[in-house]
Amino acid sequence: MFSVPLIKIGASITFFGSVCEFSPSILCGHAFSDKRVFLAAAKNLVKSNGLKLNNAVVKDPFYVLTPEDLLGERVAIIKAGPHRHLVLALE
Repeated sequence: MFSVPLIKIGASITFFGSVCEFSPSILCGHAFSDKRVFLAAAKNLVKSNGLKLNNAVVKDPFYVLTPEDLLGERVAIIKAGPHRHLVLALE
């Protein structure tokens, strides 16, 4: 978790939205496995100040979590826009 950029973590689980939401030119309803589209959506989210880590805006599209970013030494909250929230927790 501490060696992978936030946008790659989110793109790997399609956290940043559907392909259709960010690329209307792509046919919706078809399987799409190319993570580059999700990475592009994540970069656009960063450019528009829509990506937040623990309520602080993330300015670097390749920001990597550090142990200091964790709340209570085990939790980090990532927000993508106003409606998507991801809680990362260490066991």
